[in-house]
Amino acid sequence: MDNQIELSGVPPHGIEPIRDQLLQVLKGCERYTNGRYTADSMIALCEEGRSLLFIAFDLPDGQLRIRGAVICAINVYPLRTMLLIQFLGGDSAKAWVQNMYSLLERFARDNGCNGLEWTGRMGWLRLLPQFNLIGVTGEVDFVEGGRESADSTDGNPD
Repeated sequence: MDNQIELSGVPPHGIEPIRDQLLQVLKGCERYTNGRYTADSMIALCEEGRSLLFIAFDLPDGQLRIRGAVICAINVYPLRTMLLIQFLGGDSAKAWVQNMYSLLERFARDNGCNGLEWTGRMGWLRLLPQFNLIGVTGEVDFVEGGRESADSTDGNPD
């Protein structure tokens, strides 16, 4: 029998007891940061109060099992304030991601945000159809002795 998935914000002082589970849940996000973050450095953002942590969890046999984690931050732009979803990872996302979206939307509205934003893989649009695709993120890595680029050689941007 499936357990009910619950959602919660986690304050910085509440992270240490769940750190090992968070490391596992966020490990999959590392490769999409292209060397910018490790799971440990993502968690450190929350421990330092620079980002916010929300988790999806259940309690099989009375033991906390983290199913997903979202790390976000409030970005204040000159004309808008947005809740930025920085990292989102976990398993069985279909079971919790829509409820997490609702929680984040309430949190954002309660904190004076004009909306939510994220940068992530295209697949998340299937689970979060509320978001509009407004652009893409490009990157060029400089390596010793030259420049490395993931650009296509056929000149077609599609």
